[in-house]
Amino acid sequence: MQQLRQELIELGAFASARSWVPATSGNFSQRINSAEFIITASGPDKGALTEADFVVVPVQADDLSSIKPKPSAETLLHSQLYRFREDITAVAHIHSRHSVLVSKHSAREELLLSNYELLKAISSNKSHETRVRLPIFKNTQNIEALAREVELYMQEENPELTAYLIEGHGLYTWAQSMTELKRHLEAYDSLLDFEWERIKLCQDY
Repeated sequence: MQQLRQELIELGAFASARSWVPATSGNFSQRINSAEFIITASGPDKGALTEADFVVVPVQADDLSSIKPKPSAETLLHSQLYRFREDITAVAHIHSRHSVLVSKHSAREELLLSNYELLKAISSNKSHETRVRLPIFKNTQNIEALAREVELYMQEENPELTAYLIEGHGLYTWAQSMTELKRHLEAYDSLLDFEWERIKLCQDY
C-alpha cells in the first residue's frame, strides 16, 4: 500500500509539473487486487499529495456515500474500468489544455488518430500505420450515467480502448502498469497537441 501511494504521489507531481491538473483537478488510481483499488480523495492539490490523500474503494461499490475520506467525485469511472478488464492496473484523469480544447472543438463524437509515429507509444501498437479511435463523451455531473455510457461503448465498439475524452473536461487513460500509464499520458497529450494545431489550421483556411 505504501508503494502504491508513493507511485500515485509521484504521478501527481509528474502531471502537475506539466500543468495537466490545475486547481486540484484530475484523479489517479491503482488496483490493489481483484476486489479493491486506491484512488485520490476529493479535493487535494494533485501536485502536493500526501499519503493521507488516498482512499481504498471496493471495485464493485456502487454507493460511495459511506466511504471516508470522500473519494474523487469521478470514482465510478475508475471502478468501471477495473471491473471491465482485469489487466487494467492504473487509471489517470487529467485536464490538460490540449485534451480540453480538442474535446470541445472536434466536429465528431470521436477523434481518429492516424499516421503519427507517436501512436507506437500507445499500448501494443507496433507501427504508425494504425488508427486509434478516441471517443468523446458529453460532460455530465451524473457520473453513474457516464460510467454506464463508457461501459456500453467498450462492450459494443472497442473493448481494447486505452483512452477517451470528456467534452470540455479532459482525458481518461489507463494501462497495465504505472510506467505504461505515464507513457500513455505523455503520448496522448502530445497527439492532442498535434490535433489542436491541425484544427486551428483548418479553421484558418
